[in-house]
Amino acid sequence: MFGTYASLAVTFLCLGMDQSFLRYYYKEDKDIYRRTLLFKCFLPTLLISMVVLGAFSILFFNRKVELVLSKFSLIMLDVYILLQVVYRFSLLAVRYANQTKKYSFLVVLQKLTYVLAIVFLVQIINKNYYEIMIITTVLSLAICVIFSINFQKNIWNFRKGLLKPFQITSVELLAYGGPFIVASGVDAIFNAIDKLVLKYFGTNADIGVYSVAYGLVSVMNIFQTIVCSIWAPMTFEHYEKNMEDTEFYAKGNKVVTVVMFIIGYTFILLKDLIIVILGEKYRSASTVVPMLVLSPVMYTISETTVSGLYFKKKSGLQVIVSVVACVVNLLGNVLLIPILGEKGAAISTGLSFVIYWAVRTKLSNKVFYIDFSIKKFILSLIFFTAFALYNTFMEFSILIVGMYIICMLELIIMYKEDIKYILKTCKLYFYK
Repeated sequence: MFGTYASLAVTFLCLGMDQSFLRYYYKEDKDIYRRTLLFKCFLPTLLISMVVLGAFSILFFNRKVELVLSKFSLIMLDVYILLQVVYRFSLLAVRYANQTKKYSFLVVLQKLTYVLAIVFLVQIINKNYYEIMIITTVLSLAICVIFSINFQKNIWNFRKGLLKPFQITSVELLAYGGPFIVASGVDAIFNAIDKLVLKYFGTNADIGVYSVAYGLVSVMNIFQTIVCSIWAPMTFEHYEKNMEDTEFYAKGNKVVTVVMFIIGYTFILLKDLIIVILGEKYRSASTVVPMLVLSPVMYTISETTVSGLYFKKKSGLQVIVSVVACVVNLLGNVLLIPILGEKGAAISTGLSFVIYWAVRTKLSNKVFYIDFSIKKFILSLIFFTAFALYNTFMEFSILIVGMYIICMLELIIMYKEDIKYILKTCKLYFYK
């Protein structure tokens, strides 16, 4: 619960200003501009976070609010949330500066310090393991905050001077970032609907099988995170340098499409092998995995087609995207779970992410048109969905291997030039 409370709090306390920081970061390539932008985005977020957390803590200690936390845990939670708010901006500053090695270092550092601190504290304390985990979580984050600020100390040293007057007002920053708070809330409901409806209509066994399958598919979130971390800063930087060049985004979309479809196809093909390695108790999850794979695949691809909403500052339309996908997912789960159980939840969730991609792409292209070769993509999507559906209802056989080969050939034919580009880029990278 400690981590859940923290992640929810940070999502809302940031006020969407982290998104505003990204949107305007590349507008000028000067330290004083970026320092002022950071100051205007970060300071209100930090002050509001301190006020809200302080007020909430007072209510808790006066027994006006009930939480499944001890007083010690609440104090540490307050510290952790404030550190998370700082780290959200300090890590973004490193990421937007294209300091990929330092960004990777921070990701590894947090996990490494967490493990080492736990090992050390367990040896000397040897009790209260829950409190040890809380302390190490806060400690590892604090260390990362220090390093990340130091990596971008030029824009964090506000005493070096700020731009006065600053061309971007606080109202403009809030107007752009605010809708992301609502969208994040709806997204949280969207991502929880399948479990909630399955719990209502299904059994504990259904929920267990579905949770296992969801956990397996979450491995693909690694690729989703990598693409999203690289793509967003890259597109904003390119847009500020050359607003008329849309070919860059179309090319990026095709490359990501090819990569995600290949990974998705291969993951579905090998699902039974993965489950054999993990153990027989995971066997029942094998038929739930295929359609769930659509979730990370379609979300990642949609990140490459939604750029127009960000460029034209139409962040409010993100709420429409989330609401539409949420309603579709709810209806799909209510209709399919009573009939198909956990398979129905997987089918509904997978298809709702297709809707998520479709609405995102449609709205984005209305405000900033990019030729994503939609017809070609839809054909490949039909092949992918058919392959996933077949694997949902049929056991592994040589026919599935044949279908995999046919689907891969279709992808190669449709995206031949893009695959050549990927291979050429990889060759240059590894043999430079």
